[in-house]
Amino acid sequence: MSIPQGSHTVSYWSVDNAGNTESATTSPAIKVDTVKPATTLTTSPASPDGTNNWFQRSSVTFTLAATDATSGVANSYYTIDGGAQQTYSGTVTVNSQGDHTVAYWSVDTAGNTETANTTHIKLDNVKPATTLTTSPASPDGTNSWFKQSSVTFTLAATDASSGTATTLYTVDGGAQQTYSGTVTVSGQGDHTVTYWSTDSAANVETTNTTHIKLDNVKPATTLTTSPASPDGTNGWFKQSSVTFTLAGSDATSGVAGRYYTVDGGAQQTYSGTVTVNTQGDHTVTYWSVDTAGNTETANTTHIKLDNVGPTNSLTLTNKTGSASFLSGSTIYYRGAALGSFAIQNAVTDAASGPASSTFAALGGTGGAGTLTHTTPDVKTTPADGPYVSNPFSWTAGTTASRTEVVTAADDAGNTASAATLTLTNDSTAPTTTDNTASIGTTCTNTTQTVTLAPTDAASGVATTYYTTNGSTPTTSSSQGTSIVLSAEGIYTIKYFTVDNVGNSETVKTGASTICIDQTAPAPTNIALANGGGGAGTVAAGDTLTITYSEVIDAATFCSTWTNGATRTISSSSVIIQIADTGSNDTLTVSAVGAGNCGGTGNFQLGSIALGGNYVTGTRAFGGATASQISWTPGTRRLTITLGTPAGGTSNGGVAAATPVYTPSSSLKDIAGNTINTSAFSAPATSRF
Repeated sequence: MSIPQGSHTVSYWSVDNAGNTESATTSPAIKVDTVKPATTLTTSPASPDGTNNWFQRSSVTFTLAATDATSGVANSYYTIDGGAQQTYSGTVTVNSQGDHTVAYWSVDTAGNTETANTTHIKLDNVKPATTLTTSPASPDGTNSWFKQSSVTFTLAATDASSGTATTLYTVDGGAQQTYSGTVTVSGQGDHTVTYWSTDSAANVETTNTTHIKLDNVKPATTLTTSPASPDGTNGWFKQSSVTFTLAGSDATSGVAGRYYTVDGGAQQTYSGTVTVNTQGDHTVTYWSVDTAGNTETANTTHIKLDNVGPTNSLTLTNKTGSASFLSGSTIYYRGAALGSFAIQNAVTDAASGPASSTFAALGGTGGAGTLTHTTPDVKTTPADGPYVSNPFSWTAGTTASRTEVVTAADDAGNTASAATLTLTNDSTAPTTTDNTASIGTTCTNTTQTVTLAPTDAASGVATTYYTTNGSTPTTSSSQGTSIVLSAEGIYTIKYFTVDNVGNSETVKTGASTICIDQTAPAPTNIALANGGGGAGTVAAGDTLTITYSEVIDAATFCSTWTNGATRTISSSSVIIQIADTGSNDTLTVSAVGAGNCGGTGNFQLGSIALGGNYVTGTRAFGGATASQISWTPGTRRLTITLGTPAGGTSNGGVAAATPVYTPSSSLKDIAGNTINTSAFSAPATSRF
């Protein structure tokens, strides 16, 4: 028999064929339960508050409720995310983010085990996170600016739980865009990009904002001068100073700084009006840098200052025929013969440089002859000069005086102070004097300087020519006005002077002949002569004569003598002494008296070794018959005549011999040369 589900008792008996019925027997309870229990899971909250069955929660609880109609539920069980089996005892909390798998089942009292049920409790209350990456990865300019015409960006969203559902963005407040790949931002300017993501649980990220700033256009700078434009020619300001200002513009990131240099100097940061205040052509370089770091290509301009007029520098050139000469503001010309010249103006200007020179028409009237100059005469070539006028010419015999005005201009338009020149005839020769008269004809042993003093009242002295040997000088002769004579000789100076227009002086001769004697005098002969006693015996009247190579300065013999005529001392005070020295007696002048030669013994002669023994003892000659000393410059001879002897004795029969003279070192010739004091032997024998 089949027993249905549930708890049953069975009563049973038997009836035999006789109809006997057995007393019924009741079985113990028979329990039949073959049906598994059923379990339900209930969450709190009862259902997901997010999308895609996600709870936007940090935790969710669940309870299990099991039923079994027969034997009843014995226990309920569960696992989370495949973990260990847990016996359900009450509310269970799931509190970690993510998709959690809950398996649950029950077992009834009969031991029937329910097939495990599975459900998902998905928790995600964390918003996704989105990052924006640009290409280039970072700004290549300053202040977060890209120096690009366009930049791309990508968005990358992350969500650890439910995962990203959608990423969105806007550019510059425009329409919301769903991100699907690389986005290009173009157009100069500061672009605002807003971006965010939504995850599968419907968590919406707080919007992010970034700026993609594009500026690859360089700024532009303008320079303005004050005065606004040059007031001179060729771009030159005729000012002592000019100021400039810089104005920078940049349509996108804006100007960050303005910079400049002047004449290649150090870079300057522009902060306001700049003054340029030195003369010349100044190169100003200027540029701006924008906030993005774009640097403008440097601009260059020239601020050229010149308010100083040029300077004339005049010379004469292209001279033909008769001579001409510029002295100061006067042009001298030699009107005696025809000729011509041109005026050259070497204009100088330190700033803008020379531009031209103007040579006016001649002014003035009167005078003989003709002076001509073709006008207009404005010269602009060669560049920067010098500028040469048209010719100025005159005919022979012209004496006219004229004026000429020369001006100049520089490239800035400044003009030079006018130079007014006077053209004047000069046909008069110069005159020259000399100083030879002050030097005199007397010989000297020192260098002499002859000074020539030329004068010319008009065009001035050009050159003085001279000779020193008495020959007639020419323009090929030596030149100068200071003639230094240092070599020994006799000089006759001749000279003439030429002025600056060629007038030539008649040759002149120096007033005095110049004598330079640098040779020391020396004795050339000594002779003894008998004049009174017997030959070979010294006695009154005997003479001793010395001849010199040149005229001796008389004052070096005797301080009271002067040069020129014959000089003689003859008195009882003059004592000539012969000293006995054996075979070679010595003669000296021992005294000349207090009234002669500055005092006794002051006659300078030296000594003469006579070559024989004329005396015994010392004999002095003078007294009743006076000794005499006589100097004759014409024959260059000094003669000593012996007077009356006294003292000692004279020896007789002395043979002729060679006397030897040792001159006094005080003796000098007229030129001042000291005599040669070496002992001199007479060229021939002689005796008293």
